[in-house]
Amino acid sequence: MAFRTQIEAFSVTIILFSLVLITNSVSSLQIQTTASSDPITTAATGHCGGRWIYIRSLPSHFNLDLLSNCSEHPLFDNFCPCLANHGLGHKTHNKSQSWYRTDTLILELIFHRRILEYPCLTVDPNLANAVYLPYYAGYGPNVNSSMEHGVRLFESCSLMNRKYRNGIWGMIISGSWLGPPGISLSH
Repeated sequence: MAFRTQIEAFSVTIILFSLVLITNSVSSLQIQTTASSDPITTAATGHCGGRWIYIRSLPSHFNLDLLSNCSEHPLFDNFCPCLANHGLGHKTHNKSQSWYRTDTLILELIFHRRILEYPCLTVDPNLANAVYLPYYAGYGPNVNSSMEHGVRLFESCSLMNRKYRNGIWGMIISGSWLGPPGISLSH
């Protein structure tokens, strides 16, 4: 029964992601970009031409708040040590500058943090070649596997002023889509 609920929540997530792909928010974001003062000119001629990314604004309960109870997550053991170093984890040993104890289930956090440093971010969704939705799909349905979770995500995206944009490319990142290890697809 719990597995069926997780599959239903995952299905809602996929449906909502499909809706996000064809919509584009024009709400304001507080992200500083490295774009020039004339983003239209830069988009056409600069190093970011064809590479602009717009990050949709979501309430924190769809991403960072899901990690706040890392020691009391309902489906995973204490994953607080994995959150160190913006999700990369602690160094494997002192001699290395590039090897970390990274858990693949923290992929959403790692990608979210790294994309905030991407040099071709835009606050104008009309210039974007891609849209990133910072929804931590691997944690949300597991914390709340009810259909209400997907409805709240849909409502949050629907509240933003949106318009259809033909051909926009969207991204959502997930480190886990079937829940914790040990759940089998076969019966």
